[in-house]
Amino acid sequence: MKRKKLILICFIATVIFIGGYLTLFSTSGKYYQTYSPDKQYSVYASKYYYERFMPRMPGQSGDAAGKVYLYDEVENKIINNATIPILWMTESIVWEEDKAYFKGTDYPHAGKPWSLPRPLQTGILSNGRE
Repeated sequence: MKRKKLILICFIATVIFIGGYLTLFSTSGKYYQTYSPDKQYSVYASKYYYERFMPRMPGQSGDAAGKVYLYDEVENKIINNATIPILWMTESIVWEEDKAYFKGTDYPHAGKPWSLPRPLQTGILSNGRE
């Protein structure tokens, strides 16, 4: 009987630990969303849930860690994601014809960029004509 109780307690503790871990490292919200030049794609940051409990000085909410998502605006789906140490770094994305990456060494970087499913439309002018 004691053995069954011990196994049940270990199982419940494991489920609580895994559930807590998955909850704290899940993300929510969209911060610092930026679009590709042709508006086919966007990149936005989403902070980890545990960051809500971290003490921050006023104006430092952008210093939180989280994930950054590459989103296809045409097909309305997430294409790729990566961790990001500071949310405001999302704005430093570089868009090229068939790839996107961050300046510096954060993933995705120039040596290991995100591939875009469709090339960017580079012939679009600001007035909408090609």
